[in-house]
Amino acid sequence: MKRQRATRGFTLVEIIIALSLLSLIMLALVAALRTFGESGSRLEARSERADDMRLVSGFLRRIVSEASVAHPRKLDDGTEVPDFLGEPQALEWLAPMPARHGVGGLHWLRLSVRSEAEGFDLVLQWVPFVPPLQAFAADPDARPDWEDEPARVLVRRLDSFSVAYQRLGRSDWQDNWSDAAVLPGRVAFKLRIGGASWPDLIVPVLAAEPGLDVNATALDRAQ
Repeated sequence: MKRQRATRGFTLVEIIIALSLLSLIMLALVAALRTFGESGSRLEARSERADDMRLVSGFLRRIVSEASVAHPRKLDDGTEVPDFLGEPQALEWLAPMPARHGVGGLHWLRLSVRSEAEGFDLVLQWVPFVPPLQAFAADPDARPDWEDEPARVLVRRLDSFSVAYQRLGRSDWQDNWSDAAVLPGRVAFKLRIGGASWPDLIVPVLAAEPGLDVNATALDRAQ
């Protein structure tokens, strides 16, 4: 009669080695899951930022392209020029606001940047335009006091922002546009966000015809 061989168990050393390997596998799995989670969060944040930028780009394209000559500004020599002031990091102009944003009609607009702890915020301010005969009889060249007007943040935490202006029919760009007899033919916006440059937004200005008479039917078209 044969004796049954006794079942051999694991030694303490083998158990310790197995537990160590299992711990390493679990640590690697947790690290991988954390990496996947962080990557997913970054991709989601990047996707949301891209969606926001597309919306902002479309909005800016709309309101800048429709810059109006409805209210010409008078220079010291009596010359009337479009009410359009362009700076390297700011822009003031007249344009109709889309009605779907709840503020339709012709508005004074100001686009600028504000310095914050984590970079720059791109902000937009607007004031309803009232024809000079009603609101500016005493001072037809009166402009909004932007310091007292609320601002809407369009883009947060910009690394940099700049604006350039191009005359219709010219190839060179300039950093300022003021006291010009016509509107710029194109306006270019350059933005840098999160260490990466966003594709330049170049907006053609529809009312930038050469020699456009700022008094001719512009107010009728804008109303």
